[in-house]
Amino acid sequence: MELVSSSNIPCTPDGEHPTLVAGALSSNAKYVSAALTDSSLHVFSIDGSHKLKVTDPSGNIIWAHMILDDDILVSGSSDGILRAYNIADGRLLDELPPIKVSSNESLDDGRDRNPGAIRRLYYLHSKPGSVFVTTVSGSIHQWETGSTNYRHDFLGGHSSTIFDIKPFAEGTRFVSMAPRYQSLAAWDVVSGTMLWTNTQDSDVFSIAIAHERVVFGREDGVIKIARLEDGMELAAFNAHKGLINGIIFSNNLFISTDVYGFAKVWSMPAGDVSLQLVRSEKLYDHAVTARCMLGSWLVTAGKHGGAADNVCGLDYRMKICKVHGDEQGDGLESPREIGLPVMVIWGIASLHSLRSVATAVMKRGRPVLEIWKKL
Repeated sequence: MELVSSSNIPCTPDGEHPTLVAGALSSNAKYVSAALTDSSLHVFSIDGSHKLKVTDPSGNIIWAHMILDDDILVSGSSDGILRAYNIADGRLLDELPPIKVSSNESLDDGRDRNPGAIRRLYYLHSKPGSVFVTTVSGSIHQWETGSTNYRHDFLGGHSSTIFDIKPFAEGTRFVSMAPRYQSLAAWDVVSGTMLWTNTQDSDVFSIAIAHERVVFGREDGVIKIARLEDGMELAAFNAHKGLINGIIFSNNLFISTDVYGFAKVWSMPAGDVSLQLVRSEKLYDHAVTARCMLGSWLVTAGKHGGAADNVCGLDYRMKICKVHGDEQGDGLESPREIGLPVMVIWGIASLHSLRSVATAVMKRGRPVLEIWKKL
């Protein structure tokens, strides 16, 4: 891969470098947004030029943000307020009232004590103009751009921070995942009703949907398979020795990663309810921290420090490897490193239309946004 752009994320007025805490890629692959610890949110074009800076009025870190196809930046605050901005001129387009939800549980997110604090935003591509807003107390709210109110409130499925939402049935339904308590829930988008829930005795941190199945990975290293229709569990097996922090479905294969640096490739034969191990590859000394697919290529980030591999504290590396369908050999080619080791890699995201990957890293003590292109 070739580095095509590298952009320093701006400093604060006193010269300090704020830490990048969260990044997001626009659905049309035109922009990347970056939230910093100084409560600012920046938008860059993929050529590295700086387009917009907004700041949370209450001084909170903007953990939740996304960019829609029509060049609208959406942000969610710890106050439970959703805001939408025009990227071209920075105008505030919409501001919704704070989300008010009750929570009888002790919130598991140490960053916020407000049950209505917005933690993540999701966009189902088959539902243009709809943003799904999640809170630290597990509620989900559907907002349609231009509206001053939420269309649906999806309540009662979870009582902790939601980590992922996966659409199915052509975007008319979705499965939400929260690590604790009621781990999985399925919803109907049109009616806003809950279809089923699935409760686990170990935290769930990853999920994928394929072949009318829900495949999810747990903290104890177990992968489970459930029926998409009703959440009924069909199979469970010990897949990793510890927390499974990612599952991707690509090219008729499932790829799971863990906190011990392993990536494992699995096949699911037609009509079967179990996964068969195709290949296991140790990519890093420590955790695989991020993963994405770029076509048939798996791109990962991870911590690789320790002993001779640790170059002056530059512990994090990016790697890329080709993923084959299960009829083509062992499923995974030997990984190759991308670029040089860096201090931190916060995240990676695919720019499919450009055969590129965006990554946020720490270089020479400064937060940097990089774009890498697959040659």
